[in-house]
Amino acid sequence: MESSALISNDTLLRNKYHVCADEWRLLVRSNQLATEVQIIDADNVGALYRFINRRIANRSCIGVIDDFHKLFIDEVKVSKHLL
Repeated sequence: MESSALISNDTLLRNKYHVCADEWRLLVRSNQLATEVQIIDADNVGALYRFINRRIANRSCIGVIDDFHKLFIDEVKVSKHLL
């Protein structure tokens, strides 16, 4: 009887942990998105490149940057925006 109670408690704790971890990931991601939007809206290319360089440091893969319409942003679009 005691072992089934322990298993039940372990399951409950595991579920609580997963819920907390999911909430934490969501908060971190929303903070990252808010920072990205703030940097992009500032129209400061230097700040944008510094932000990107910090994000890609010590990473083995680099994702693409997309806009609000989920279209990829490339160097040509950034250059046209600056002119």
